[in-house]
Amino acid sequence: MFVDVKIHGKPICAIIDTGATHNYLASAQVERLGLVLEKGVGRVKAINSAAQPIAGVAKSVLIKVGPLESKTNLSVVVMDDFKLILRLDFLRDTRTAVLPHVDSLMMMGAKPCVIPTLTRWTGERNLSAMQFEKGCKRSEPSYMCILCFDEIEEASGPIPSVIKKLLKEFEDVMSDELLRKLPPKRAVDHKIELVPGTKPPARAPYRMTQPELVELRKQLKDMLESGIIKPAKSPYRAPVLFWKKAYGSLHCFDRLSQVKHFTKIDLRSGYWQVRIKEGDEAKTTVVTRYGAFEFLVMHFGLTNAPTTFCMLMNQVLARLREYELYAKVSKCSFAQETINFLGHIVERGRIRMDPKKVQTIEEWQPPSDVHDLRSFLGLVNYYRRFVKGYSEIARPMTDLLKKTEIWNWTPQCQVSLDNLKRAIVTDPVLALPDMSKPFVVETDASDFSLGGVLMQDGHPIAFESRKLKDVERHYSVHEKELLAVVHYLRLRHYLLGSLFMVKTDNTAVSHFMCSRS
Repeated sequence: MFVDVKIHGKPICAIIDTGATHNYLASAQVERLGLVLEKGVGRVKAINSAAQPIAGVAKSVLIKVGPLESKTNLSVVVMDDFKLILRLDFLRDTRTAVLPHVDSLMMMGAKPCVIPTLTRWTGERNLSAMQFEKGCKRSEPSYMCILCFDEIEEASGPIPSVIKKLLKEFEDVMSDELLRKLPPKRAVDHKIELVPGTKPPARAPYRMTQPELVELRKQLKDMLESGIIKPAKSPYRAPVLFWKKAYGSLHCFDRLSQVKHFTKIDLRSGYWQVRIKEGDEAKTTVVTRYGAFEFLVMHFGLTNAPTTFCMLMNQVLARLREYELYAKVSKCSFAQETINFLGHIVERGRIRMDPKKVQTIEEWQPPSDVHDLRSFLGLVNYYRRFVKGYSEIARPMTDLLKKTEIWNWTPQCQVSLDNLKRAIVTDPVLALPDMSKPFVVETDASDFSLGGVLMQDGHPIAFESRKLKDVERHYSVHEKELLAVVHYLRLRHYLLGSLFMVKTDNTAVSHFMCSRS
């Protein structure tokens, strides 16, 4: 396990090794850290190297891990793979417990806290071709490998024969093109109810660029030919605009822990397959440079349109043919063990982030203004359940979003950006909840934020955190710890009706159950 520490105020990455006999520092780091060495005695032998003398000892070195500081002696040796190794005595002196199942260190000193650890390749080095050749000539164990990262596409495995037979039976509802006719009237048509006394809104059309006008004319022509719209004479007038298509939110994965095969069906222009309730068509009128048109089918932007669509989808799965809904086969997946859905990769009992989205986050350049920062945080926030201590990591950046703050991209903001990227690109994998098993909730509070993790069988299901409000920062330690428990128990959709245990590193919290006031 790796953790970021500071020696004399300078950052360095340390590995926690409970089997080490001493605290070791790489000789290449002595000058950078400004340490003074005394004569060392003895030799050090690692498993895969010959014994070597200790170059010196740096005594009473101040090491800071999170909010805790401790003085210790460091034996300086030549090391290639590691910069700093901390042994068991350091953990004992700082009252630190290792929590490998949640990749954390729990520090129980004067300022109790949980420090997230890092996941790094222990033997990572860049070798030139000449260095590699020398190693081979010295008969050192050597090998070369090439890593190929496969992108998970919509459907990667073969479709079972029983599914193929089913698709063949219902191929009439798998048309490659939307039929040029209005959908039938159903029990679920979109009804537009107005607040009594509401005046019909009437606004002028937005100005558009020439390419947008060309696209607008094309789409109007297609929709008129398909019968989706018709010319209108209505007091209702809403301007139109173009908006890039995007997917919605997640959290529909939580019921998939026992699922082994996944099927995804993408309806072709799904909203356009829902009729507007008769008599409400005029309320959908849009005004353009080329005239006013009213929709006969449901379109994006209508209030309660998602609700209407969900109501219809609840009746669809076994009745596609009856309702004449036509799916797009090329965007559907059938009986797959792994599926890419809403920016996530879902497989047996596990969920992780879409590698394409991770790459976008990794390549994001430092923001130049508040608008860029909001865009970045908006994307990362979508995956915050994967990031342990998200609020604490992102705090320097989220503080810049305050209206009272003047834009100033500080080194602390850059460190926050780098740490957030690193937490994302490590490709964390979460378990999907099994509602038949008990849950474990671990919570913690710091001076600036609350955090916690929901687990089952030692596997994290979701991380949750938030910043403390200005008033909450003045709470006592045990009040902050209790606030962390209360905040995490708001995940009631997981915990209601299930057995769960709450773990906190503050003993005083348990006494609130016995308090009279």
